[in-house]
Parts: sequence; C-alpha cells; structure tokens
Amino acid sequence: CCVPLQILAGKPAARKSPSDLLDASAVSATSRYIEEQQATQQLIMDEQDQQLEMVSGSIQVLKHMSGRVGEELDEQGIMLDAFAQEMDHTQSRMDGV
Repeated sequence: CCVPLQILAGKPAARKSPSDLLDASAVSATSRYIEEQQATQQLIMDEQDQQLEMVSGSIQVLKHMSGRVGEELDEQGIMLDAFAQEMDHTQSRMDGV
C-alpha cells in the first residue's frame, strides 16, 4: 500500500512511525498474552491429569471392594439356602411329632 519515499529512493527510513511502534507493541503484547494463556492451560491440564489418575485409583479400589462384596453376598446366599433347607427339614420333623 504505502511505501515510504526514503525506501523507494534507496535511503533507509530514519524512524518508524508511531502507528508502526503501536502495531509492534500490540503484536508483542498479544504474543505474550497467548503464551501466558497456553502456559496456564497446560498447568490446568496437568492438574486435571493428576486428578484423573487419583479418580482412576479410587475406581480400581471400589471395583475390588465391590467384587469382594459380591463374593461375600454369594457365600451368604449359599449359607441362607442351606439354613432354609435345614429349617424345612426340622419343621417337617416337628410336624411328625
């Protein structure tokens, strides 16, 4: 668009215009902001990863515990069935007396 006359004449530009300085400053500030946001997001993701690992560990413990509870319930169910059969047998013997 607009090329300074000094550059067209082969002379180096003596100074940058205030708008050029503002543009460079804005780009630099934007870059710093983006870098800071990316660093913050990485920290958040790292923390979430640690929390997910803790949740995963807790889920594994709960899985193991629920398996043990299920086994215990199965064993108690078998014992209750045996007890019910024994009660039926005892009841039939008492009915015969």
